[in-house]
Amino acid sequence: MKIDSVNIQSYIASTYECSEEGLYHCKSLPTLSVVQTLDGEYEFGFEKDKLKRYSKLEAFIAPGGRTQHIVHHLNPETHHFSGQYVFADIIVNNNYKLEDLFELPDSIPSKYGFEIFELIRYLLANAENICGCYSRLYRLAEILLSISSQKESADPLITELRAYVGKNYAKRITAQTISEQFAVSVPTVFRKFKAGFGMTPANYINSVRLAQAAVMLEMTQKPAGSIGYEVGFEDVFYFSKLFKQKYGVAPTMYRERMQDTRK
Repeated sequence: MKIDSVNIQSYIASTYECSEEGLYHCKSLPTLSVVQTLDGEYEFGFEKDKLKRYSKLEAFIAPGGRTQHIVHHLNPETHHFSGQYVFADIIVNNNYKLEDLFELPDSIPSKYGFEIFELIRYLLANAENICGCYSRLYRLAEILLSISSQKESADPLITELRAYVGKNYAKRITAQTISEQFAVSVPTVFRKFKAGFGMTPANYINSVRLAQAAVMLEMTQKPAGSIGYEVGFEDVFYFSKLFKQKYGVAPTMYRERMQDTRK
């Protein structure tokens, strides 16, 4: 696919620190993440038994929607861990997330380590300078595109389905409404979701909602129940139940754990 446009739709930059050796997090985010170690080591991977270590200035990449397993290791000299990160919604050709069209490596090449460090530091220190921040985010997009390869065999309908759910997860979406939107049968909808995402339409939609809720719990002070409604759950108790199944803790506990470790 020819790239006609690249847009930064939104971003969040922040720092992270802890003093607990082996602190483990399991998370899935709606946007692409670039995470860099500053002190200590990150242990990261998409399968819990296959984690790779990232030491100072090394950075890993996590596409939106994928479950991340992260373990934090303290620097034995400082007895401290710290890192920094940026979440970015990078939209290609006005409709697709960058990770929908491109195969991203697990990590940023070491030659970009200091540039990524300065880039995220600028975002943290100059949030009011919109032009400066977005110029650096476009540089991040340029780096990611340069180290990625285009997906050759991506099913166009699956890519469209991912984009549609990403834009409309807060609304009431069913297999029937999706079939009407794309002029395909309901069985085709189920078949495409199974092939593309490994789950039913309802389960995939809920996974997107839960990922968005996780970010809001970490980055805002909105009540957990309000966040559940905002991302598309009509029943707050059902939201809490699904969230605990996915992340291992209730929404309020997840917020406490994540916000306790942010500066």
